[in-house]
Amino acid sequence: RARIEASGGSADLEPGTWLWLEDAEGPRLRLGGGELVARGLATLTSPAGIVEVHGGAARVRLAGGGLEVEALQGEATVADSRGTRTVPSGGRLQLKAPPRGRDAARSRFLPR
Repeated sequence: RARIEASGGSADLEPGTWLWLEDAEGPRLRLGGGELVARGLATLTSPAGIVEVHGGAARVRLAGGGLEVEALQGEATVADSRGTRTVPSGGRLQLKAPPRGRDAARSRFLPR
């Protein structure tokens, strides 16, 4: 396990997780694959959607089937092409991965 700590939040990464640090303030992370638990204030971007953790804790997993968000403590907000939804404490939301054709131009620049 690895931990990233930044002003206002932290993230505990599970083995095999890969990401980019987009901004240390907050933090703002781009999740490329795997699973992490974000605590405090954090923004996570991914090909499937954007997750904002509002001071609590949320488990976020990105795999071949899409993005899964579980609000462990407090609420999380998830936004994608279908709109913005709130995941209440104890709730879970699953987003399917975008079709390969729509995301092909962007995904060819990501490591496989």
